[in-house]
Amino acid sequence: MNPSEDDLLRDVPYLLLGLPSTHFPLQDTSLSLPSTLPPPIISLLYSLAEPGLLYRSLQSFVSTEESLSPEQNISLVGQSLRSAIKSELSGWMNLVAGIEAEIRTHLADTKADASSITLKRCSIWIREGTLGLRLMSVVVEECNGITTSSAALPPLPNLIILVEMN
Repeated sequence: MNPSEDDLLRDVPYLLLGLPSTHFPLQDTSLSLPSTLPPPIISLLYSLAEPGLLYRSLQSFVSTEESLSPEQNISLVGQSLRSAIKSELSGWMNLVAGIEAEIRTHLADTKADASSITLKRCSIWIREGTLGLRLMSVVVEECNGITTSSAALPPLPNLIILVEMN
């Protein structure tokens, strides 16, 4: 396989943050992958690219508050939403930092077991975080275009939260 899995692993942290890298040239909402990769690897890489693209769009939503002119006020609800998303994105960064540390340890250890960290493991580690990014993205999409003078909020998707009782 060209590039090797270790070469791809080296670029995974960039992919998870929506940043272009040597093997993953990201455009706005698309990813170009080498044609020499087998289909299962391509599928894994697309699953790793999704949260990076979601992260990048949420990051741009959070940063819009700072780029608005003084005439364009953001309501307290909008400020709270941006703050909550910013906090969750910070948690995502912590997860990516942990994955990056594991990858660096794996790449530095020449005697490392070949299965110590793989693309599949990275994909499994980010599943829950990806769901959170998807949910925040839906909330942001539903809230775009709402002004403080709107009489009512648009209907958000019905969310059922199951709480396991001990």
